[in-house]
Amino acid sequence: MDDGEKMRFAEYKLPRGRHRLSREEVGANQRWRLLGGCSEALYSCGYAAVTVSTVAAAAAVSKADFYRYFENLHQCILATYEMAAAGTLAAAREGCERAVDPGSPLASTITAPLEFLASEPALAAILSDAALDDVPGLLDARSSFAAELAALLAAARGEAGARDPSRPLLALHLVRGARSWLARRVGADQIAALPNSAPELTTLLSLRSS
Repeated sequence: MDDGEKMRFAEYKLPRGRHRLSREEVGANQRWRLLGGCSEALYSCGYAAVTVSTVAAAAAVSKADFYRYFENLHQCILATYEMAAAGTLAAAREGCERAVDPGSPLASTITAPLEFLASEPALAAILSDAALDDVPGLLDARSSFAAELAALLAAARGEAGARDPSRPLLALHLVRGARSWLARRVGADQIAALPNSAPELTTLLSLRSS
């Protein structure tokens, strides 16, 4: 991790001494920086090399502060993944709502999260990193994210029963395929160009069963 990455979250470090922020606001600030620091550490160092110390350094907080919010490194990684998933889902919902053609929102539903991930390359890497499946609870979080994204995709595709969790959805299989698609582009260092690939992914996610 270079000095520029360390400073990214250090810029948001609260000033020493007296201030008017409540304890809750201070805690929210430090926890947010830890999630951001964790994402940057995973992106630059890789899962095998990340430690509590590297996350704390990236977040510009002490190890003691780290343990105020997380019991261990795995818990922090899980929370960071959940943050990445939540941001991607929020972007997809916003894209669906602002679709130029309300009758066909799929393209906007796909483009918006790609724009979000292009602006947050560390989060794009986290969502596609298979190594993180070893983190306790992350497989469940990944499945939940895929199911929510599949339901949103199914609605954008106009599938009947899209919100019925007991109904097998073609969209769920397509979302899992999209993860592989994203992983290939992350591996090829093409994250910044993700929005340019939106038509390709839209075509993939437009497929229907025969």
